[in-house]
Amino acid sequence: MVAQALCTDPAALHHYLTHRLGALHTLETAPVLRTVKGAGPLAAPAAPRRGAPQRR
Repeated sequence: MVAQALCTDPAALHHYLTHRLGALHTLETAPVLRTVKGAGPLAAPAAPRRGAPQRR
């Protein structure tokens, strides 16, 4: 299982891990402090220009 949690500060992360996920027997965490790349919105297809010949 993989989970992602957004926490406001380290204390909130600690509370989440100890109180919400504390019932799990084995738990590994890896906090991400900075995201370098991520998915962005998809660009809409370009509309054909007026007066340009259409390809077939």
